[in-house]
Amino acid sequence: MRLIFGACVLDTETRQLLRAGEPVHLTPKAFELLQGLLERRPRVLSKAELREQLWPHTHVHEANLPNLVAEVRAAVADDARSPRFIRTVHGFGYAFCGEAAAVSRRHARLRISSGQAVLEDLGSRNGTFVMGERLAGPAHLGDGDEFRLGSALFTFRVFRTPPFPETRDP
Repeated sequence: MRLIFGACVLDTETRQLLRAGEPVHLTPKAFELLQGLLERRPRVLSKAELREQLWPHTHVHEANLPNLVAEVRAAVADDARSPRFIRTVHGFGYAFCGEAAAVSRRHARLRISSGQAVLEDLGSRNGTFVMGERLAGPAHLGDGDEFRLGSALFTFRVFRTPPFPETRDP
């Protein structure tokens, strides 16, 4: 599953975080924290809940969790004072507060051939929609058609180059 938020993509299958298309290093625990916050959004997770998720049946120092949150914030370019993604609930825990879209790794296929664009759903759980209708089979797309992959909305655009003038040999 791929979770898209802001300029970031968290790919749970490859365990990779991309920001603006570039890989960003996250320690394994920071990855688990971000994944847990995203999967349970917008719910606030208590510090105890997060410690149990990240370090089950282990006693860790209280500072480990805030340090991990700081690592995640740095990786996704978030600011604790005016958060776009990770909100601190003082005295309680943390929550993912941004908009995020989940898209299956193989959600749909867009084929472009011979000047035609065809969109197909690949058996996704959240569905593929064209102009508000769920796809039951392949759909031809035209300039300006809107389609949705899960909760991510796209507009299909066609840009054509003008034909080149014919040249003649003298």
